[in-house]
Amino acid sequence: KKGEKFRDETIIANSRAQYAKHGIPTSASQAFEKSENFVAWGTEVNSASGRVGAPLKKLCQLGRVILEVLKLPRVSKKMLQQVTGLLIHPFMHRRSLMCLLQETFTWVETLDDKISKPLPPAVREELIWCTLVLPVAEANIRWEISNRIGCSDASLSGGGRAAAWTTTPLAQT
Repeated sequence: KKGEKFRDETIIANSRAQYAKHGIPTSASQAFEKSENFVAWGTEVNSASGRVGAPLKKLCQLGRVILEVLKLPRVSKKMLQQVTGLLIHPFMHRRSLMCLLQETFTWVETLDDKISKPLPPAVREELIWCTLVLPVAEANIRWEISNRIGCSDASLSGGGRAAAWTTTPLAQT
């Protein structure tokens, strides 16, 4: 109906009213409303395609950084921690890609803080794979929502996984 507000518009209006009521500062220059394309918290959203992920320019830059690291004869623990840390944000949009760093995370933990070492072949391969999959490190807001909810723990001391089915309204919430 003409003039009818959608639920998200009401939620945003109520949120902004609470910010104003409690004197919480906001940045009007960074606000956006009903935008079809925008970047928030380093994540680019494209309404037409449904793509949600790190901006493509940043993915290209990250790929170049990884390739430069792969050229080095030796790497330090801190360098590898920083490089793998850069992969976390893009991979959070397609969490299954985190499995590509299995050997890398394990090897980095064995390194001494003061000694540089050559990259083992397995770690080198994982970093190459990470670079190759950067273009698909995205989610899509047009994908169907699954009724299967899962969680996992992949700590170095052990791991666990659980999943359960739920109703469509709860999954969409």
